[in-house]
Amino acid sequence: MTNKVNDSWLSIVVPVSALSSGLGVLVPLMILSLHGTVMDVSFAVALYTLVGIPASLIWGKLTDEVMNLRLFILLSILGVFPELLIMYFLLSSAAITVSYAFYSFIATAASPSINLLVIGKRRTSSLPSYFSLYSILVIVGGIIGMLPGLFVDSQYLWAYLLFLMFLNALSFIFSMIFIPKRMNFVAKKAENRRIGRSFSLLNMLTPHPFLSTSHRLIDKLSFIVRHKHERTIYLLLLTIGLFTIGIYVFNTSYIPFLYHYGLTYADIFFINMINFVGQVVVYVSLIKYRKALLGLYYRVSTLLRGFSYLVAFIPIFIFSSYFFTINILAYLIAGFAYALWNVSSSVILYSFIRGRHAANYIGIWTAVLGTAGVVGALLSGIISSYGNYILTFSLGILMSILSFLTFSESRFIPTRTKSLNSQQDRLRN
Repeated sequence: MTNKVNDSWLSIVVPVSALSSGLGVLVPLMILSLHGTVMDVSFAVALYTLVGIPASLIWGKLTDEVMNLRLFILLSILGVFPELLIMYFLLSSAAITVSYAFYSFIATAASPSINLLVIGKRRTSSLPSYFSLYSILVIVGGIIGMLPGLFVDSQYLWAYLLFLMFLNALSFIFSMIFIPKRMNFVAKKAENRRIGRSFSLLNMLTPHPFLSTSHRLIDKLSFIVRHKHERTIYLLLLTIGLFTIGIYVFNTSYIPFLYHYGLTYADIFFINMINFVGQVVVYVSLIKYRKALLGLYYRVSTLLRGFSYLVAFIPIFIFSSYFFTINILAYLIAGFAYALWNVSSSVILYSFIRGRHAANYIGIWTAVLGTAGVVGALLSGIISSYGNYILTFSLGILMSILSFLTFSESRFIPTRTKSLNSQQDRLRN
């Protein structure tokens, strides 16, 4: 099998990502169109995120035991079919919320296998380049998933699910063609040490960024508290968690915010698609990033993301006639900032936690992301419901600033890593 054929399995990433991103915009709009509130949307996002945590552990454990990558990918795809069909007939926001949570559970079944395939196939290429390629495919899928939304109105909103069913059918076909049974040797030959060190990067890019192995979540916590090196890792995870809370606080209320101020379904889909455009710019430009600048990337990304939240609600006070245009700019900046933060935080943590306890720290990282997502989504709904969107977005800004303030390049980027990176940069130049 040639490398070209081996890498053809990546084609399934596009329709899988397209389905996930499309559903991520569609579900809030379905809830709102049924006279649901921002609190209802918040609860749907929080439950979706919460279900993904145990789901990833369950499917990761089963994947470790069975070691049949193709089986779990096909199982996930086939399980999504009836889920989308059922959702097509639902006319209750509560039922849609439960259905969306079930989708989170069944769709996560493919995540461990996809990650194992990425790890197994990156042996002939550098991690940053493969990381960027995988990222770009995820983003391209996200853009494709938004395109039909540009022509959707209230009459055909539910019909969007038919397009998502088509994407799921493509995923099934691609999986049958490009993931033959013999590719299971990747899982059998993969070393746990290499897998554990790589999931930190890959999980941040999947539609369900949760733990994909069966490692325990909170193992060695007492060890972390007692040792300075481990306390530093814990502080880095807290810094990342603060930013993640801000992301969920803003994103959860953003679609209801746009809907509240009169934008059409097509407008909302377009703004969300622009967010992916901002992300792909970063992933393309950072294929050959300078590791010595990772600290700068992180600090800039937190400030840019907070700035995008501010820009989003400016039209409430001034330039109200440019509400749509200004929010295009706001979410473009937000997408750019998220991708820059994603790359920098992932690579910093990936470099920092190498060692005997790497898998445990990645598990804790996953727990931090999941918990931050649930907390952020619930806070978003509560503040928007009982306060207003300005307060919600202000909290997002505050979380971004706190992440900026708690980040320390001298502390979070190991000295040895920085010196090696500096030598590599000098050699390149």
